[in-house]
Amino acid sequence: MKTNIIFLFPFILILLLSACKMDSLEAPIPGYLHIDKILVKNLPPRSDTATSQIVDSWVYINDQLLGSFELPTTIPIQDLGKVNLKIRGGILNNGISNSRIAYPFYEQYEVDTVFNPEEELKISPVVTYSDKTEFEEPWSGEDFESSINFENHPNSDTVLIRETDKNKVKKGNASGAAYLDAEMTFFEAYTPTFSNIPRGTSPVYLELDYKCTHDIVISVYYNNRSIQLPIVNLRAKALWNKVYVELRPVFTELSTAQNFNLAIGYTKPKGVQGELLIDNVKLLHF
Repeated sequence: MKTNIIFLFPFILILLLSACKMDSLEAPIPGYLHIDKILVKNLPPRSDTATSQIVDSWVYINDQLLGSFELPTTIPIQDLGKVNLKIRGGILNNGISNSRIAYPFYEQYEVDTVFNPEEELKISPVVTYSDKTEFEEPWSGEDFESSINFENHPNSDTVLIRETDKNKVKKGNASGAAYLDAEMTFFEAYTPTFSNIPRGTSPVYLELDYKCTHDIVISVYYNNRSIQLPIVNLRAKALWNKVYVELRPVFTELSTAQNFNLAIGYTKPKGVQGELLIDNVKLLHF
């Protein structure tokens, strides 16, 4: 009998050590962070017409990137206790779903907080534009609230007008509108000329809200509008959509160009009506 006990003892010891090891490998119970949406406020110089389309939250715990999470989201947090939490707003770069970045012009949201096991912390971050953001002059954008700071292409079949019908305004009192009737096929308008724009690594973006019955093209004219370069095609949208168009590669490529005009336009076949609405157009850089 003693011999059997002696032989069994090592096996019992192994089982006990295995159980202890398994207990030590069990992950701690996490806390949870819930973010429904991220809002933007205080957009100088047009804070009354600020719009945004933040689709992701970039989350940092104690300055370590936890990841990028599509909103709304609930995130398990393993770093329990007091932490420093930073959140950045993420966008679709050029409106492309598989090109997602933390938007460089939005300040990060930051707070010191505590995560406890099984408890959910709900946060509604509000971010502002960075104080370093420059709005290009003499043209920094257009909100259509009092006038239209665009010039129509000489070959355009129609003109850009101020639309004050509340059903066709994104935010504020007016939007820009370009209507093509059944016999018209082409519309384009461009911004006033500007030249003082970064060429290199500094981010440059065009923001705008739009809806359109047909695809639209954002392009740039340069050297006194002698050359036109398409930048991005935007798909037709029945509902208002906001897009962030990256311009840094464009202006870097055109490093020797003298001046620029950004253009917005669309075409359609005869026999159908066309409608383009735009609002809150902004050119941003550092």
